[in-house]
Amino acid sequence: MNNAPNRTLSYDEQDGLARAIISQGKQVRDCFFDSMEHPQQTGTIYQGVVDRILNGKGCFVKIPELDNGYLNDNEGLVSGQKIWVQVKNEAREGKAPALTRAVTLPGVFVVHQPFGVGVHLSRRLADMGEETGHLTKALSGKPGGWVIRSSAIKATRPEIEQEITELTAAGQALMNSTNIPAPSAFEQALLNAAGVAAGNLLQVIIEKKLDLEHMTHYVRLARPSLLANIRLTPTDGAFEQNDLESFFESLCDPIVPLPRGGNLKFERTDTLNVIDVNGGERTNFFEINHDAAQLVMNQIRWRNLGGIILIDFLKMKRSDDRDAIADMLDAFAQHDASTCDVFGFTRLGLCEISRARRGFSLSELIKG
Repeated sequence: MNNAPNRTLSYDEQDGLARAIISQGKQVRDCFFDSMEHPQQTGTIYQGVVDRILNGKGCFVKIPELDNGYLNDNEGLVSGQKIWVQVKNEAREGKAPALTRAVTLPGVFVVHQPFGVGVHLSRRLADMGEETGHLTKALSGKPGGWVIRSSAIKATRPEIEQEITELTAAGQALMNSTNIPAPSAFEQALLNAAGVAAGNLLQVIIEKKLDLEHMTHYVRLARPSLLANIRLTPTDGAFEQNDLESFFESLCDPIVPLPRGGNLKFERTDTLNVIDVNGGERTNFFEINHDAAQLVMNQIRWRNLGGIILIDFLKMKRSDDRDAIADMLDAFAQHDASTCDVFGFTRLGLCEISRARRGFSLSELIKG
C-alpha cells in the first residue's frame, strides 16, 4: 500500500447540516450533504409488512420508523406479509417515501444484492470496455447478486476479496432481521473517495468535537476494515483548508461565474430545474457553452439536483456544435454515481437532462 494520501475528505457539521467534501489539492471532486435534525432515509433497509394492496401494481408497506412507504410492485404479495424493502427516495409533498425490493449494500468496489442473483457490470464499466474476467471470477459462486463498480479496476485482488467477505456478512446480518441504516453523508463520501484512492491511505479531516463512531454506523456494519485505511486529522476548522467554506457558499448561490467571463444561473420550480448560460461580454457562443458544459455537470452533482433538468445554452446555429456540447455533457454524466441521461437539444434549443433523484438537493436541505 502506498501511504501517501492522494485525496482528502473534509467533514464538519454546521448550522444543522452535515457537510462532506472530497478534494484533491485545491480542486473539489465531490460533495455530500445531509440534515442533522432529519437525516435522509434514502438507502435505509427495513423489514416491513404489506399493509394494503392497490388495484394497480403497487402497495403500501407499513414500517414503524416511517409509517407507510409506497412500493411500486405487488407481484406475489399479500396483506400482512413481511418483506425486506429499501427506501428508494424521500417522502415529498405529502407522498409516502418510495420503496424498492431490489435491496443493495454499496461498497467501494462492488455492490451486493442480498436477494439478487448473478454478477453484473456497472454502466460506466461496460462503456469503458475494460477487461473484467478476473473480477467476475472472484465473485463466482458468492451468495446473492453483485454489481462490479468501475473503481474495482484499480483495486487489488485482496482488497476486493476483503470487501466481498464483509458485504456478504452484512447481507447475512440482514437475513437475521437486522435493519441496516443508510450511509451518512460522511460514509457516502468515504466510500466514494476510497474507490478513487484504492491502494492509498485516505486523509480524513474532521472537527475535534465529532465522534467518528457516531458517523459510521453503516461502514462499521458493511465495510469495517475501511476505517483502518484512513489517516484521521482532528481539527478546529475542517473547512478552512483549501477555502472549502467559500466553495460551500458558492453552492448556495444561484449565480455561478464562468472561468473566462459570463455565468450560470440556477432556478428551481416545483417540477424541474432550469440552468441559464449567460455569456456576459463574450461573443464566441460555442466557446462559452464549451466552458459551461463541465461546470454545469459538476454543479448538478455537487448540488444533488434530480428529476428533469433543462439547460438554456447560448444559441448555436451549427448542429455539429450542438452535438459536440451534448457529447461533452454525456461524457461527464458517465462519472455521476446517480443515473444521469443526456437527451440532447430540443427544437427550442434547450438541452434536456434527466437525473435520478436520490435524497434531497442541497437547496432543499438548506430550506428545510
